[in-house]
Amino acid sequence: MERRPYAEIIFRLPPFFRNIGKRLVKSPKLYFYYTGLACFLLGIENEQQLAMHPLRGAIFENMVVLEFFKNRYNQGKLPHLYFYRDKSQHEVDLIEEKGTKLYAYEVKSAKAFTKNFIKS
Repeated sequence: MERRPYAEIIFRLPPFFRNIGKRLVKSPKLYFYYTGLACFLLGIENEQQLAMHPLRGAIFENMVVLEFFKNRYNQGKLPHLYFYRDKSQHEVDLIEEKGTKLYAYEVKSAKAFTKNFIKS
């Protein structure tokens, strides 16, 4: 299949598994390359609407994950980025693999940190 760069609207974040074969089989998360397009499609026209929108957290997560991808590509490196979700639906939003080390990131759009963010 021919790749058409102008048609690339979304990108995939694969799930993290030590078994690389499972990464190919399990469902990835999908993100927009352009968060402005995501907001447009959701009918979000300004900052006030975004601040009150129920998908505000997902849009913010999209933006953060996109910045990680851009950072890796701008360094000329492959983005070894993943997410993790277990059978109980506990999730880590972003896992960055650098050599033998893993870095886990939880993305929140809230203005203040609370202990409830990390209790599961």
